[in-house]
Amino acid sequence: MIELTNEYVTKDAENVANEFLRDIEPTQLRRFYDDFKVLERKLNQQQNPSDEWFKKEMLPYIKFVGTKIVYSAGRKKSSGGGAKIALVPKGLKDHFINQITEIKTINCFKHFLMHYQAIIAYFTYLKFESENKGSTSQSQQESHKKFESNHSSKQRR
Repeated sequence: MIELTNEYVTKDAENVANEFLRDIEPTQLRRFYDDFKVLERKLNQQQNPSDEWFKKEMLPYIKFVGTKIVYSAGRKKSSGGGAKIALVPKGLKDHFINQITEIKTINCFKHFLMHYQAIIAYFTYLKFESENKGSTSQSQQESHKKFESNHSSKQRR
């Protein structure tokens, strides 16, 4: 069961994004999210979908996206000096498979999508920051510190 908490869509998502920042291409991360969004649209087209309908009609497709993640974790790409690395790092694959395993209801799926969207948002921001380290203006740095400060104080409430 996936619960929607502040931490799940902020700190947890940021930690996942930060952990795999250098290990996955944004297109790979986004690719699976797009697959889930297609399923969300199918869900939204249903009038009054029940959790039973969801388990029967949607869950197999959600699990199938998980198998696509596993497949990408088994595929390799060249990385500069002849070494080959996985398209999706094992740790990230494990994270998503664990999350998908916890999806039991429509609400779980919606919560998971929010978590995934938050991972992409943090990933995009952290990637930008890492690529522009040193060239970030003072006001941008102050703005980020203020956001982090506000974010931390809200978490403590």
